[in-house]
Amino acid sequence: MATAPPAPGEGWALSDEVEHLIRWAAKVAEEEFTGAGGVDSVYLGGSLLAGLGSPTSDIDVFVVRQGVTGDEVPAQVVSDSRRFDVESLPPGHLLRLARDVTAFPRAAYTNLEVVHLSESRYDAAVRLLYSRPVAEGSEYREAVAHLRENFVSLTRMVMAKWSTECINILEDALGAVAGESYDDALFSSAELMQPAAQVFLAGCGDLYVKYKWILRKLRRSAGENFPYDRFCRLMGAWPDDVADKKRLVEDRIRLCQAMAVAGLTDGWDGPAASRWSTWDVHGPGLVRSPEWMPLRAADRIVLAKSIDSVYRLSEQGLTLWGLCDGREYPVVVDDMVRRLGDPGLRPDVERYLDRFLQMGLVRAGAGD
Repeated sequence: MATAPPAPGEGWALSDEVEHLIRWAAKVAEEEFTGAGGVDSVYLGGSLLAGLGSPTSDIDVFVVRQGVTGDEVPAQVVSDSRRFDVESLPPGHLLRLARDVTAFPRAAYTNLEVVHLSESRYDAAVRLLYSRPVAEGSEYREAVAHLRENFVSLTRMVMAKWSTECINILEDALGAVAGESYDDALFSSAELMQPAAQVFLAGCGDLYVKYKWILRKLRRSAGENFPYDRFCRLMGAWPDDVADKKRLVEDRIRLCQAMAVAGLTDGWDGPAASRWSTWDVHGPGLVRSPEWMPLRAADRIVLAKSIDSVYRLSEQGLTLWGLCDGREYPVVVDDMVRRLGDPGLRPDVERYLDRFLQMGLVRAGAGD
């Protein structure tokens, strides 16, 4: 069952057991680290604070202090048989991090290096966003406030990061199909499902970065419309027959396309991607070509075969492309007109859809 995402920075609801553990860990961290010289801030972060993990999970402690460079290997401290992973951060690190991961207004299509931060940077930012302070210094307060105030920009950065990953992996999968290396295509298409799910989940307000929590995040945030069982079946399937392998690759790609579209449209301005309701691609009608994945930069929206091979379109165009899920032409048009709320726009929708067909972005007849 889906749960409402928390307000930015307020944190996910925690069980009584986990909440008790966090309070105990905060006390241990306070005793262990706040008395040391040069310490500015101490906070707890990680999967437990994001409503994930378990009561047996390790506890992550972050210490902002003088005299460190930021590239030290995290230390480990044990208290009452509980392991604490302790990461030391230099002054200035948190503010740089918060500003870097909220720079989406600068992420033009020709300047995508802005979003190409390491996964660990995004992970650190989300851990900070949902952290529990032990000792609050001014930099900690300012960095957390910046992340909260720029939550939409952070979300868009995360979606752009994972969207570019999707495009790169799709290129690998389609290249493997073209080379008749179907096991490689299956492997790549299964890998594709992870960043595509992350785009969708970010659009649902669930930003935690680590792949290992994707299924739990889908269960809590994807909404009742999302085909969770189908996602799991597609992820785990590995057929023997070549025709079945090719079909599975396309099925995976199309589900990934739908997840990305949902995040980049319904989830763009707020955590509403779970409203997306059209997921089935096995009907006889219009279906998206499996050769494309969407990407939304600060200045444009594109469908991309690769970063260098793109088709530019509007948000409404991306929504219309996403609605091509195997339903007949008139049904797709009706759905788009309903979304637009203006019956007078039907001719425009039809012209747009006809152009998709002419360009090969959409094709007729998926079958089963």
